[in-house]
Amino acid sequence: TVCTCTYSGNRSLDNIKKYDLDYFPLNLATFDMDEKTKSVTASVYGLQTTRSVYKEDTGCVTIRDKDDFKPSYLSKESTPDLFPLKKVKEPNISLTELLDPYLDNSDTKTRTILVMKNDTILYERYGEGLSKDTPQLGWSMTKSITNALIGIATQKKLINVNMTKLFPEWENDPRSRITLQHLLQMNSGLKWEEDYSAISDATEMLFLSEDIVASTKDNLHEFPPTLEWEYSSGSTNLVLGVLRNKLGDEIYHSFPKTELFDKIGMTSAFIEKDENGNFIGSSYGYATARDWAKFGLLYLNDGLRPDSLRVLPVDWVNYTSRPVNSVTRDYGSHWWLNDRNCQFKDVPGDLFYASGFRGQYVFVIPSEDLVVVRLGQSEEFDINTFLSTIIRTIN
Repeated sequence: TVCTCTYSGNRSLDNIKKYDLDYFPLNLATFDMDEKTKSVTASVYGLQTTRSVYKEDTGCVTIRDKDDFKPSYLSKESTPDLFPLKKVKEPNISLTELLDPYLDNSDTKTRTILVMKNDTILYERYGEGLSKDTPQLGWSMTKSITNALIGIATQKKLINVNMTKLFPEWENDPRSRITLQHLLQMNSGLKWEEDYSAISDATEMLFLSEDIVASTKDNLHEFPPTLEWEYSSGSTNLVLGVLRNKLGDEIYHSFPKTELFDKIGMTSAFIEKDENGNFIGSSYGYATARDWAKFGLLYLNDGLRPDSLRVLPVDWVNYTSRPVNSVTRDYGSHWWLNDRNCQFKDVPGDLFYASGFRGQYVFVIPSEDLVVVRLGQSEEFDINTFLSTIIRTIN
């Protein structure tokens, strides 16, 4: 985090500590910055020292033992923003009075808010030291980017959500029945523990493994597919493991940039990788708030970009926002839902949203032509009140 926010985000260590490392035990960490190698070594009381190195277009990579990171194939040329967002000339005073108190507030712990109707920004404000040009970590909002990459690959007929036998190691056991859709809907039945307070499947994958796909596909089958829903960052990284196998390395490494980010004007966006070159599609996507809003706009517009060129397949957004089943109504395919107001009683039931650790959100509300980005430091945040009052204020 310190490496990426320093070298990709041009932020000071004090600012990073304020917004990203303000919770136990990360608030106890010490850092050794090496400007020559653009690397950061971190530890807490000298225990479990880790080192991350800046890799330009990929952000930073955590290095274990020797640096054997596989390079990417991206062009170093910058891409012009094809679709800059509009901004209202006169701010909505009522919206300003409503939302300004959220920023840099010890109770609401919010660092960025952007409200956009259609493609026009109605409100935008940042915490101290952050700006419209600051890439911010989305954590599990990156899962929704993974959804888009699979949609694009589906449209190109490179992949099929109903395909089985996803890995050679699975072909002769019950895992052979797992489909890509099972992984997207998180009901594959693979055994998984998503616990960040201890050594778990999730923390081992993200922080201790050089190859997140290899470490995750070894997990055994616990339930038949579709029987149980279980939130799993491992499922997301397996999805991208399948995509890598289908595309081959050269296309895979450029795929998010050329097929998604560049096409919709997300010029700041990138997904970090592990040492083996796997995109960490569960957790490590960065983008500015405006680019997160553009990502929401793509889904608001049913997979079309502003000039009506189709990026996602026809009906992909409907597929994405369809509940897993009649019991799990709050989740679709790597997007969270408010189906039949199952989560937020005062917010339209067609709301669906990307959600990340510590309260990172891209809310999409088609019935209101609305995209709201909230980037924060806490999940103890009243979403129902936040969104419903925004809607009432705008209307």
